[in-house]
Amino acid sequence: MMKKVKQAVILAGGLGARIYPLSNSTPKPMLDIGGYPFLYYLIERLEKYKFSEVLILVGYKSEKFKKLLHLCKKFKINIKLIYSPTNYNTGARLKVAYPYLKDFFFLMYGDNFLPFNFDEILKNYIKKKLDNQLVVYRNVDNYSTSNIKINKDNIVTDYDSTRKKGYDFVNIGFFILRKKYISNISSSKNCKFENQVLIKLIKKKKISAYITSHRYYSLSNMSRYFLTNHFFKNRNRFVFLDRDGVLNVKKEKGEYVENLKEFIWKKGSLKAIKFLGKKNKKIIIISNQAGIALNKVQLEDLNKIHNYIINKSLELGANVEDIIFCPHHWDDNCSCRKPKSGMLYHAQKKFNIDLTNSLFVGDQKTDRMCAKNANVPYLHLNKNKSLYDLLKQQKF
Repeated sequence: MMKKVKQAVILAGGLGARIYPLSNSTPKPMLDIGGYPFLYYLIERLEKYKFSEVLILVGYKSEKFKKLLHLCKKFKINIKLIYSPTNYNTGARLKVAYPYLKDFFFLMYGDNFLPFNFDEILKNYIKKKLDNQLVVYRNVDNYSTSNIKINKDNIVTDYDSTRKKGYDFVNIGFFILRKKYISNISSSKNCKFENQVLIKLIKKKKISAYITSHRYYSLSNMSRYFLTNHFFKNRNRFVFLDRDGVLNVKKEKGEYVENLKEFIWKKGSLKAIKFLGKKNKKIIIISNQAGIALNKVQLEDLNKIHNYIINKSLELGANVEDIIFCPHHWDDNCSCRKPKSGMLYHAQKKFNIDLTNSLFVGDQKTDRMCAKNANVPYLHLNKNKSLYDLLKQQKF
């Protein structure tokens, strides 16, 4: 039976030519992002999921990584730097690290960040019962150029190095791997991991996929560098609120708030909005509004309600960044109606939010499920407590 995966391996030895001149004096994974080296955030994530060891495979300007060791002294995770020459490709670096690898390990590209939930990744890995697993991004928004094809059972069936085949998923460089497949890398070849390992695993149907809809952030070029900076500045700043039953008085089942006259603030909700404004939190409201599909609520009236909420919040010193609603009937099988997480992912992409460092407040089981599906920390508002009383107990 497989033991828990406790070792991570990070590829961090390349030249970083695509982000020159920033990489002229600093290895790409050590570039400053929000006051810390980019690699710090990966290790912080590994620490959260109680990894015991991380091997960082360095090459280019390897002496610069000593700063990272100093910054990470507060973590329990053991960090080892394994050097190989600057010109080595990813496969060759893994071959050098082979004697230090555990039977199972978590491989990460050192220039990509995803706020992953490793418990969910491992759960999916165990369920699939294959030796290896790749984390892929569902590229419905054409955020990047897709290069991975998977079948209906989430088994990886092709890796397109040309990125021209029009697939639906992106390899974001996070893998659970078995050590024995690294042993096949030739010691005499300066090869890439994708060519020597990944392609062979795919041909043998030995690698499954874990799918995420949360954007990943990278240092692949200057445009992504600036976007990644923006992402980390947004961490811990967003609060998602359900509308009916959280902000305003909820109608009876089957009835809807049809116009502004019927919109009644719940006790404590305005005080809560003012409180969030003082805490410098950005608010996004997400709400199922099937009354649109049922023709019980007109879009014009819904917009008037939402504009009123936004303007009232501004008066209180708070920013409602957006109000996202699902207009579909529950039988429409859309991707946005809660408990599905489409509205959360829409907001994530629009504002480059770290959902795992955000907060969602709801009052229904569907809200809780929606949050869980997107790995968003959740607070449940009971009928006997106001929104303000619930929020003031939190450590913001």
